[in-house]
Amino acid sequence: MADEIKVGFYGTGGIAKHTHIPILNDIAGVKVQAICDADDAILKDAGETFAIAEDRRYRDGLEMVQKEDLDVLFSCVPAFARKDVETTAAEKGVHIFSEKPQAIDRETALRIDHAIREADVISTVGFRERHRPLFEEIRGFLADKEIIHAEVTMPRPDSWSKAWLQDDDLSGGFLLEWGCHALDYTRYVTSQDVGTAQMFTFRPGGSKESLSFSVNFQFEKGGTMHISFVNFLADGPVSKGRRDVPLFSYYYTGGRLDVYRGGGKTWSYELNGELVREETFDPWEAHDQVFMEAVRTGDRSEIRNDYTDGLGTILPLLAARESAANGGLPVDLDTFKKG
Repeated sequence: MADEIKVGFYGTGGIAKHTHIPILNDIAGVKVQAICDADDAILKDAGETFAIAEDRRYRDGLEMVQKEDLDVLFSCVPAFARKDVETTAAEKGVHIFSEKPQAIDRETALRIDHAIREADVISTVGFRERHRPLFEEIRGFLADKEIIHAEVTMPRPDSWSKAWLQDDDLSGGFLLEWGCHALDYTRYVTSQDVGTAQMFTFRPGGSKESLSFSVNFQFEKGGTMHISFVNFLADGPVSKGRRDVPLFSYYYTGGRLDVYRGGGKTWSYELNGELVREETFDPWEAHDQVFMEAVRTGDRSEIRNDYTDGLGTILPLLAARESAANGGLPVDLDTFKKG
């Protein structure tokens, strides 16, 4: 790899502007060379904030990838905008950082994965919490345990601020936006993969946004998982900084492990109701640094997930969407992957 790693950003909204670009700007030998966004105002804002030359600000991702001599592409656009930019970049030998969720449909996810594998470029998906030491510790603890059940619960009192996130058909809604975290971190700490997916939702008449997602997974090794997302549209009385139940609960033969009960930036885990430890840590920075170091050295050993591994998270969620569309009919993952 050349002394300077040249990066292009496909999508310059909040996650790029407030997180990834500032982190990369602090890594020696990394240059954010070009940016792209379909929204003129967002593109202009990012360009001026990070002093990107006007001739390197693009509204078309394919044009940016084809014109610029990039080493890395950060794909930070919504899932529904993922079409041919990542595949074209991979075919040119550009390494891929794909923010989650990676795709809104099975065909797109599989096409991008195929291009990445064929080109043998380095890739990762933005499941940042895999780099949290607390999750690594939990993964070690659960390594020899028989997993019975995983439970992820997230009640929330309000809707997304962005209109496209309030449209389930367009974006996948909360299921894809946060469900991918729920499933991915569970896969990581339990070393389990999904064999069957099922989902029920409640969407009031005339609404584009589901107010509840009830997702069931059967793991290939036999355990089960349930994800419950509820938006109860409350005004005022709900404290957003406190949780009545843990975010994650893992039941294994002989005990229970709970993760993230207090809310806020401090993460904790408990064994059978007893606090083990708390942690304040920035996984965003760790993930970006690990990926860029892999690009610099060619050593992929520290990457916690590549794009292919990420299919083990996104495809079960897309299968769950298919289940809900068919009245909650269970979907076999092997069959779903084959189309």
